[in-house]
Amino acid sequence: MNLICFKCRAEKPITEFSKHPTGKHGVSTTCKPCKNEYKKQYYILNKDKVLAQSKEWATKNSHKKREHRANRRAFLLKATPSWANKEAISALYKEAESISKFANIKFEVDHIIPLKGKSVCGLHVEDNLRIISMKENRQKAYGYES
Repeated sequence: MNLICFKCRAEKPITEFSKHPTGKHGVSTTCKPCKNEYKKQYYILNKDKVLAQSKEWATKNSHKKREHRANRRAFLLKATPSWANKEAISALYKEAESISKFANIKFEVDHIIPLKGKSVCGLHVEDNLRIISMKENRQKAYGYES
């Protein structure tokens, strides 16, 4: 079965159209190459705007950004149990951010027992977290004594 693309007006086989649940034949009205070109142009036009918005959000919510990264790493390592107090964990990341702004020194949330240690692996739970300076955390990560 052939269909006509809404954008380029070319007649193409149905396999050249993406699936779409509300489309007349269960496919999009625009062929895949036209849709890809549209997405590419849209990205080019909005790239700077999206990057600026993303940077602004990251600046205002750096504690959330750090928390998200730690949660993702913990999830990938399957280190966050279902019983973890996510509100308490989130509060620690927010507190670390507040202390950093107040002291004008970067503070981070550290896993007391690392999520991926040499002999033991810790969990991403509030009792395994503490707030320490970024310098101290880096020294710990690279095996230096403070």
